[in-house]
Amino acid sequence: MSDSMSDAAESTENVVSTGGMPIPRISIHAFMNRADNRNNLSNACKDRRMAKVTCEIHEGDIATATEHFKDAPTPNLLFVEVPETPQQIISSLQGLAEVCDPGTQVVLIGGLNDISTYREFMRQGISEYLVSPVGTVQYIETLAVLYADPATQPKAKLHCFVGAKGGVGSSLISHNVAWCISEKLNESTIILDLDLSFGTSGLDFNLDSSGRGIIEALLEPNRLDDVLLNRLIAKPTDRLALFIAPSSLEDGFDPPIKSLEKILEVVRANYAHVVIDLPHIWNNWARTLLTMSDEVILTVTPDLVCLRNGKNIFDYLIAQRPNDTKPRVILNMTESPKRPEIPVKEFTDALGVPPTAILTHDNALFGAASNNGQMLGEVDPKNKNSETMMTLASMLTKRNVALNTEVKSKSPFAPLLALLKGQKA
Repeated sequence: MSDSMSDAAESTENVVSTGGMPIPRISIHAFMNRADNRNNLSNACKDRRMAKVTCEIHEGDIATATEHFKDAPTPNLLFVEVPETPQQIISSLQGLAEVCDPGTQVVLIGGLNDISTYREFMRQGISEYLVSPVGTVQYIETLAVLYADPATQPKAKLHCFVGAKGGVGSSLISHNVAWCISEKLNESTIILDLDLSFGTSGLDFNLDSSGRGIIEALLEPNRLDDVLLNRLIAKPTDRLALFIAPSSLEDGFDPPIKSLEKILEVVRANYAHVVIDLPHIWNNWARTLLTMSDEVILTVTPDLVCLRNGKNIFDYLIAQRPNDTKPRVILNMTESPKRPEIPVKEFTDALGVPPTAILTHDNALFGAASNNGQMLGEVDPKNKNSETMMTLASMLTKRNVALNTEVKSKSPFAPLLALLKGQKA
């Protein structure tokens, strides 16, 4: 073979053979002792096809991974190096299986090169087995094959935030939680501001909201693709995107549910979490979004109007979503000075569900964040309300942390609460 032919053959081996289609938005963790395997995966993550992929590479092996994920959620895909004998590998897999979340795909990397062993790994539910050393191109091609079928591509979680009435702080909470998910938990997130006339997402993140953003996508949903999406969104950070409402009275309209579904289809393919900032309305498209979301976060304040509306919304969603997670109730603006309020225990008893989180009145913190176009965690990360936002983000991403929801003593609102519950005071 001539030198030119030899060079051509060598270059072909270093070219991705599965085409130029991008790898979908997935999260990867890798635990590998071999430095060359780690370096090659790091190089693979720089490939143009891997632009949507988030990857964490650790030194270690399958035992390290098992210990790591005892108290943490597993990613979409896990690369782990394994021992040298089939018996050791099978034993290690049993431990890993106990900590893996459903839906996580596992790719083993080891030194065995035996077809019968490979078949046994496939029977154990392993997605792929690669023989060390694994090259950069081999990583890319493995991912391309694993996620070639649209059915195997992970879909973003939908978190819909709604207030029991206007002015309860649902938008502010949704924006802060989305920021925590993206910046503190490192998961790609997009906010859909659906208050088309009075949305505050642009103000809260100190961004220009003069563009048409989500309106353009709603008016021509069939044009929306990855390219147009990147043109229409705003990016306050690398991992957080905003579909900003134009906040113009001229653009107020009821979007068709099919247009919203098309937008959700596109954004769910590009982000791990979609935070829907829903205005306080009750029409067909709003009800549809509430019922189709993975999580509903209902914000209330400790007053009778919110108790009545909150209970009605909560009961409606329980009936419409009998096999889904119950709506999470956020009790906001508690301990407000000089304002009578229903104590938490009585509010909880009448509502029929304990609040997932309680946020206290804090003019200094919320005012500074609003005026500066910042999130609470940027202004004062150690404030109790900032920490509560972080904990909410952890819960929605399945990294559960206990929240402070202690209750307080009885109040003179008891007779009215009893009437709401259909009981005698």
